[in-house]
Amino acid sequence: MKRLCLPILALHLFVALPPARAGGVSREEYRERRDRLKAALAEDDLYVLEGGRAHERFVQGSDFHYLTGVDEPDLVLVLGRGVGASGERLYLPPRNPMAERWDGPRLFPGREAEEATGIAETRERSRLEDDLAELAAGRKTVFVERDRVGQGLAALFRGPPPPAGAEPRPGPRIRRPGVLLSGARQVKSPAELALLRAAIETTGVALSEAIRSIEPGMYENEVQALIEYVFRRRGSDRFPGFPSIVGSGPFSCVLHYTANTRRMEAGDLVVMDVGAAVGHYTADVTRTVPVSGKFTPEQRRIYEIVLEAQKAGIAKVRPGASFGEAHQAARAVIAKAGYARNFLHGTSHWLGLDVHDVGREMVLKPGMVLTVEPGIYLVDRELGVRIEDDVLVTADGCEVLSALCPREVEELEALMREPGLGNARPGGLPRTASSSPTDR
Repeated sequence: MKRLCLPILALHLFVALPPARAGGVSREEYRERRDRLKAALAEDDLYVLEGGRAHERFVQGSDFHYLTGVDEPDLVLVLGRGVGASGERLYLPPRNPMAERWDGPRLFPGREAEEATGIAETRERSRLEDDLAELAAGRKTVFVERDRVGQGLAALFRGPPPPAGAEPRPGPRIRRPGVLLSGARQVKSPAELALLRAAIETTGVALSEAIRSIEPGMYENEVQALIEYVFRRRGSDRFPGFPSIVGSGPFSCVLHYTANTRRMEAGDLVVMDVGAAVGHYTADVTRTVPVSGKFTPEQRRIYEIVLEAQKAGIAKVRPGASFGEAHQAARAVIAKAGYARNFLHGTSHWLGLDVHDVGREMVLKPGMVLTVEPGIYLVDRELGVRIEDDVLVTADGCEVLSALCPREVEELEALMREPGLGNARPGGLPRTASSSPTDR
């Protein structure tokens, strides 16, 4: 059995590929993004963007990160004509030495923050309300989310009811700021693609290691732990880009299953839908494998239909094609095989700073990255198959960025015959206790 393999061999296989590293987006590129956004604003527009709030698992908002690269909580970015000398200003909490003793050093208003961020002017967050009252006066449109800042602005201009017979107090139109960036974020720069490649490569290595390690008797959360260990070991700089999905048996048919607590048995399929994040850019790759190491004839038949559908979808990814062509091609294959009712979701979504990234342009252009992920789900047979890859639109076609992780039946079965890091249990390390409420 695979469990008898030597630990050093599994470790050798794991480290055969060095950790992925990526340089990241430069401060100059962030400045260019802000400059393009300011140029797109009308003279009487104001753009106000609040970043993520401080909490235990703080993650910066994607638009805020796209414009600043600053990963600290409770910040506000303001852009527009008349906002300081440069048309941009960053609001930060004041320095709090006691808080820094608990949570570590933070940026605070002043020269250090201005040099670190490339934003010419910084101010304390306590000045924001008064500044916005002045800056927003006379504006035609203020782009702001309906968050704390947006609600405060709306209340400011709504004010008390006017006296009887008086004209209503004029105020700017409030619009969400995301509409201004969705198109820009679709086409990735070379620096963004380097981060995506690193995230996707790391995800492929993690999935390959998990596939080597899977065997009957393992729990889904053991597979999840192995995958996420490889993420961090290879340089993923925060927790996964989305909650890891490891669904076996009946849960292979649950699209967004994340409990990951079931014991996997021989005869099950297991769907692993996971993504490492590097520099905020996330991968999204899915592989489906047989827990026993070999597909049954029925499992193989369904798997090969899904694989054929995926290949048909990928073949449609090229400049000038519509976003929906990949889905139409994949669905046609599955419908011809008689499983149209068992294909429950779309085939593609945009990928980038978010796993379901923003995008309003529906014609493919070089630099766009999307997923291609058909699936068939037979609930009565506890048999679900999904195969997902991340695909870059190139100048003359496409590139499958996640090709590192195999997907052909013979390749997967061969990989499962290799020893994996998860099989190396020195001293007979016991499996997790069988007290899981979903242990079957």
